[in-house]
Amino acid sequence: MAVTIVDRQKVDLNGGKEITFTAPSSASDGFLLDMRGKDNKTAFVFQGAGTVTLKKGNGLQGVGEDLVITVTAEAAVAVDSGAFKIVSGEGKGYAKAIPSATTVKAAVVELP
Repeated sequence: MAVTIVDRQKVDLNGGKEITFTAPSSASDGFLLDMRGKDNKTAFVFQGAGTVTLKKGNGLQGVGEDLVITVTAEAAVAVDSGAFKIVSGEGKGYAKAIPSATTVKAAVVELP
């Protein structure tokens, strides 16, 4: 299987947007979450039940630990892009997330 790419969904100011969630093709390969836009206004939203491990990035600030997010139904997280963004190589401009099961879906939302 291959990693599943989750593209950004932009939300307009003073406007609502229905969010589309994406399921991973395999839990072990996980997601690449798009951070190529306004990364300081980007949130990851997860749906399902389980955990999601957000892998640390490969830039200078990617020296901390992976972040484990518990999802009981829905969960949202905004992260420091310097710590979690892949800045070179495969997946450049994205963050890598590994769900505990394929039933945990993801969406990337960029605020105005």
